[in-house]
Amino acid sequence: MFCILSATYTLAGAMFLWLALASRRGLSRNHCAGIRTPKTMRSDEAFVTANRAVWGLTFLQGAIFLLSAVALILVSRAQVSPAASLGFALLPAVISLGLVVPQVRRAHRAVDLLPGR
Repeated sequence: MFCILSATYTLAGAMFLWLALASRRGLSRNHCAGIRTPKTMRSDEAFVTANRAVWGLTFLQGAIFLLSAVALILVSRAQVSPAASLGFALLPAVISLGLVVPQVRRAHRAVDLLPGR
């Protein structure tokens, strides 16, 4: 079980890291990746600005998933109770979801600071 979850977390971490680096470079407006709210999708400039503003938090999400993938392998080899294992397995997802609201707020603040807004 932990091997599958570890592989999933590795893939998720890699995707978040790719998104973070693409956002930092100026991710083009699209309908698949990035912070996509009505405010950030208003224009290409708003989308690029919003996603550049949150690239650091997105990078943090990727790092959390990658570190958790390694940690899950270590936990699977240790004698840990099933409840502790489950809690540890869910922690990266909970932390990542907890970062969504700060990301959206930061993205919206960045868009609000654009000239003419």
